[in-house]
Amino acid sequence: MNREAQRDVRNESDGDGVRRDGEARRARTRLGRAELFFGCLVFFAGLFYLTREAKTDAQWYFRVVSFLFGAIGWAVVQFLKRRR
Repeated sequence: MNREAQRDVRNESDGDGVRRDGEARRARTRLGRAELFFGCLVFFAGLFYLTREAKTDAQWYFRVVSFLFGAIGWAVVQFLKRRR
């Protein structure tokens, strides 16, 4: 069977107009982008927390909350990836 025919078989819809593999691929890429976003958020929030002096309390709270938000978001993405 040639590649074109294999691709057609894999991309057939399941009756409701949604491709089975397209939906899974879209979810994987969405989780991949979310993982990258939260990973970068943790990295840069941690980097700025360690290397820059917070001159106001608001700056310090923003950095700590950004780090925690990134860490929790990254953990949620890992949980969702494991469930799939």
